[in-house]
Amino acid sequence: MSRHEEESGDGVMFDPRKTTIMMKQPKASLSSLSFRSVIIFCLGLAFVSYTSFVRDAAEGSTCIIFCKRQPGNNSISSSKPAFDAQEGLQEASPLGDEYDDNETKKTLPSFAKGGIIFFLHIPMTEGETIRQALQNDQGQYLLSDNRYKFDKYKRQMMQYIKYGTNNEVVVFELHASDSPSLLEISARLRQWKSRALKNNVPFFAFTVVREPLDFAVSFFNFYHGMNHTDPHYLFYANPSEQDYLDRAVFNPQCGFLAKGDTLFRDPLEQQSLQRTDCESVYQTLMEDMDWVGTTERLSDETIPLLRYLLGVNANDDHLIPENIQSHDRSTQKISKSALSETALERIHELTLWDSDLYDNVRHNFDLAQIQMGEDEDSG
Repeated sequence: MSRHEEESGDGVMFDPRKTTIMMKQPKASLSSLSFRSVIIFCLGLAFVSYTSFVRDAAEGSTCIIFCKRQPGNNSISSSKPAFDAQEGLQEASPLGDEYDDNETKKTLPSFAKGGIIFFLHIPMTEGETIRQALQNDQGQYLLSDNRYKFDKYKRQMMQYIKYGTNNEVVVFELHASDSPSLLEISARLRQWKSRALKNNVPFFAFTVVREPLDFAVSFFNFYHGMNHTDPHYLFYANPSEQDYLDRAVFNPQCGFLAKGDTLFRDPLEQQSLQRTDCESVYQTLMEDMDWVGTTERLSDETIPLLRYLLGVNANDDHLIPENIQSHDRSTQKISKSALSETALERIHELTLWDSDLYDNVRHNFDLAQIQMGEDEDSG
């Protein structure tokens, strides 16, 4: 004890330099020390984890969904704020190496005795080509391109799900106009699939997405290169590259799936689109769609898959890829090959979330993952 400290008989030490009273503590038992150490360690670990989470969230690197498959800060699964047109975004990170190519294959339902095909038609993805192919098959085709038709057909869908389709293939296509978006109907779609499974009614849900730059070019040529009666789409008889850029839509495919066709016409809807909307879109596609194809590989993947699904004979003309004609009605006033590097980069910035969605869909939906019946006769 230094000369500045005095000890009294009651166990109190007084330090006049600090004017602090400190009580002598009795010796703790070994068990109480161990318990206290565990509590302190757990609290410390929780504090470190919390501060790490807060730091990651501030940096925009907190993973929301499919974390292992999408590690990049700019991928759909990150929680970075919505796109700022003044700041731009960097290149989206590629997928990680966690994907398991040996996952259990999905088995296609048999439509030999009828069933239901749900087709979500994203504009500018050659959906009319798919429609033409499916309409040639025997059965019913329900084309829902507005809310009135959707309300009408959804009641028919429940009847088919409850009582079957009388050995017919019923195709329900949900298209644009003012039809509900994917996120609006996701709960209903999940309910349809669940009840159909319970009632042994074959059900198959699919959609098709398109490479974002191809989509952007086709979108402008169709909506702005053709003289529509809709006043929301300004017609350009001889559009320039700047006209094309001025009318470019912010992440149109993600926006359509999240908010519907109104996003194309309403700039405020485009501005309200958030990264979390795209996260929800991706998660819904992964959970509720049996197949998501691409426009670029329509004849190589989606059409053969539908052909097998419906049990089309080799001699039938419909659903044979080489017999299917493209129904892309857009003009060619703007071509991708004629765009400058500046324009290409601008479109890339405006469609970064669409690009991420497209890349992840291509990675996670592969015909190699689907059981195409080669083992049916084995065993």
